Amino acid sequence: MVKNMDIARKVAIKAAVSGLALAVAVSALMFIFINNLQREQAKAQARNTALAVSNQIQADRSVYTEHVIAKLKADGIPIKPTVNFQSTPGGIPLPATFVHLTSDFLNKSNNGVFTVDLMSIDPVNEAKAPAEGSFDYYALATMTEGTVIRGQLNPETKLYTAVTPDFASTDACVSCHNQLQVHSRTIQLGDVLGGLVTKIPLDRVLADARTKAIILTLGLLLSLVALLGLQWVLVNRPLIQSISQLEQEADRVRGGDVDTPITTDRTDEIGRPTKAIDRTHVSVAAAEGMHEEGGL
Repeated sequence: MVKNMDIARKVAIKAAVSGLALAVAVSALMFIFINNLQREQAKAQARNTALAVSNQIQADRSVYTEHVIAKLKADGIPIKPTVNFQSTPGGIPLPATFVHLTSDFLNKSNNGVFTVDLMSIDPVNEAKAPAEGSFDYYALATMTEGTVIRGQLNPETKLYTAVTPDFASTDACVSCHNQLQVHSRTIQLGDVLGGLVTKIPLDRVLADARTKAIILTLGLLLSLVALLGLQWVLVNRPLIQSISQLEQEADRVRGGDVDTPITTDRTDEIGRPTKAIDRTHVSVAAAEGMHEEGGL
């Protein structure tokens, strides 16, 4: 009986260990899923932020180009759009210079949420050329009219870089760039001049996402462990006890005690053999009774 009891206990323990291993595996997969999901959500949010910043700056530039520069020229006012507008009599910012001023203001006022700058492979201001070999350079070099945005998350610095195209959107913009002769081609309306490079640090966001993933995973693991514990208390332990009781009843019958009935309310895999033993017990008791009557 003790041997059978040990076997039942070992089977129950193995089942519990297997369940725990499964819970850990499921939790690990859930952590990977949640972490990757929140990582992609952070990148998507950064991409949307970059697009929003780009759209706003492009709108400001278009308004400045059409309603300031173009109007002043149409009115015959002797203006000189130039990079060095502050030291030039009659000088006003070039549209690109206006964007740089806007970008500088945004970069100082957004508390490090992002930085944005207008850059080009062949810029009017040489300081606004990207470093060769960088993602910025690659994105600007491959920028086409149909490009909406190019983005990349640096896995080491956790810095998300987004590049949106800067188009020659007005006739005034086209004529200005062609007069400056900084491009190796004649600029046409709609041509890509460069791009707005927005950089968004995601180190804190990704760290928070990882922490949330860990918390959710631990919560799931604890829930699964609690379920396994309930299974042990409500199923495994009563099962072991029922097997032990069944073995005791079988040993009692085998020992010759056929007078005490075997009762059980269970109808499962334990109840059925228990009732079978009871039927055997009744048959044995009846046989002994007939034997005693015949002997008399």
